[in-house]
Amino acid sequence: MHGRGSRLGRGALLVLGVLAAFVWVSVALGDSGPNPPPVTTGPAREVTKTSAKLTATVEPQGATVTECKFEYGTSQVSPENSVPCSSSPGEVDEPVEVSATVENLTPNTTYYFRIVASTAEGTGEGSMVSFVADAPVVTTGEAIPRLTGAQLVGTVNPEGEPATCEFKYGTEPGSLNSKATCSPQPGSGSAAEPVSAEVTGLTLGTTYYVELVASTREGGTAEGSVKQFATLADELAVTTGVASAAKRSATLRGTVNPGESPATGCEFEYGTTNGFLDQRVACAGSPPGAGAGPVNVSAEATGLTPNTTYYFKLVASNEAGTVTAPTEAQFTTLRNPPVVTTGEASGVGQTSATLAGTVNPEGEGLDRCAVEYGTSPSLGSTAPCPSLPEAGTSAVGVAIQVTGLSPGTIYYYRMIASSPGGEQVGAVSSFTTLVATASGPPPSPPSGGSPPAPKGPEPPKPPALTSLSESNSIFRVGRTSTAPAGRISRVSPVGTVFSFVLDQPAVVAVTFIREESGHLIGKSCVVGRRGAGKPACVRSHVAMMLGRRSRSGLNRLLFTGRVRGRALHPGAYRARFRAESLAGSSAPSSIAFRVVAH
Repeated sequence: MHGRGSRLGRGALLVLGVLAAFVWVSVALGDSGPNPPPVTTGPAREVTKTSAKLTATVEPQGATVTECKFEYGTSQVSPENSVPCSSSPGEVDEPVEVSATVENLTPNTTYYFRIVASTAEGTGEGSMVSFVADAPVVTTGEAIPRLTGAQLVGTVNPEGEPATCEFKYGTEPGSLNSKATCSPQPGSGSAAEPVSAEVTGLTLGTTYYVELVASTREGGTAEGSVKQFATLADELAVTTGVASAAKRSATLRGTVNPGESPATGCEFEYGTTNGFLDQRVACAGSPPGAGAGPVNVSAEATGLTPNTTYYFKLVASNEAGTVTAPTEAQFTTLRNPPVVTTGEASGVGQTSATLAGTVNPEGEGLDRCAVEYGTSPSLGSTAPCPSLPEAGTSAVGVAIQVTGLSPGTIYYYRMIASSPGGEQVGAVSSFTTLVATASGPPPSPPSGGSPPAPKGPEPPKPPALTSLSESNSIFRVGRTSTAPAGRISRVSPVGTVFSFVLDQPAVVAVTFIREESGHLIGKSCVVGRRGAGKPACVRSHVAMMLGRRSRSGLNRLLFTGRVRGRALHPGAYRARFRAESLAGSSAPSSIAFRVVAH
């Protein structure tokens, strides 16, 4: 009996040993039993008073997911309801986001839910997550990216409860650790309110993820869907171009490519020392906008010194910073041309006259000085100055005698001079040569007596031109230079009639002078927008001339705005009348008028 019990004990020990060895081999070979898919219950999103979107992740580990569902209810221990996932996770080896929408919830109630997924290896259950069915309705919008920041946007419907919100963002969708408070907050209305937040300090050209989260005082929290955006990657690029130089100014050019962020500043730096550009001028117009590609920009640099080399480069900026063109360009301003003035004619005879004027070489050596003259404003003949004025910066008077003229003829003339800085001409002026007189023997003395004592002839008086007037001080140019006076309308006048009185027959010369307002830059009167802030001035130049033989007494001269087919351009003018005879010239009389466009 004792021996038999001993044999049974030894048998039991043998069986236990075999079982232990089987367990050890199973562990060693990796047979650890069922291997359910890893699952993680996510937050409830898009929560309203009666619905919510439940989210989670499921990792199939290469196996087929035979069931995927969310269990939910008001009990934290055993949820009483379930809803299938909206799509199957598949058979992949990585976590897959799944979701399901539940409806017909009871408002102002706390619900609990978890993810449940099964494969042939087993069933995985996620942890319980809660939400309250009175949370705001939240929608994450599409962010507006910038170079190193973004505007985060979305909407929140507080559903009648006071609500607050914030944006969570980061570079990983599952790790949104940065926060930005909504501005403004959504309040307590019952409609979707737009909210936003500006974030800065982001990395250039980087993908970010963002979600909008809103909460009520009662504890209801709703999270919008996670959206992604990328900060802008293109950088600002600038290039210095070529300048167009004048004597005292230059147009500086370059290109700006603002990339995906609009340029906020654009200017040129310039100066006379390479590498030390101590002057600045802003680009004309507005800085280029985002995405415009390379845009041509320019600026006008004024107050420069003639015949001087300048250096310049372009500088532009946007929210990412300021960029300077990598290279400088250079230009040289032009030399000063001479300043020329036409003077008065003197010593006028039947076939000759002395024509005067002034020339200021402006520091350059002259290579030409002359007077141009002729019987029409187009001139045609030239007589050189007796000598070239020396290089200097003051006006020098010159006088040139011209001969071989025709008696009793109107002549037009102007001074002209040139230097390495260019060629300049004076205004066109005019004079009339004297009329030839008849010659014969002296009269015989009366018979029977001695001749009378000689009586000196009375010197002739020069003509007088008075009572100058015009029918229209503002008019339009006619289609011909001989339009009849009857076509001049008081409603819409074409041309004008000049009236004047002469005390003797004479040749009347009329000079039409254009007058333009400008600004004094250096010694020149510059017309246009350049020179703002400089002293005002009026620049005058002869537009056209005409001559007419007129009788003693009242004379009328129809003027349509044309002479020999040439028309005056719209603008302000002054008509200068002067009567000329053998005895001399009258004092000039002037009258102003304006030509308007049709």
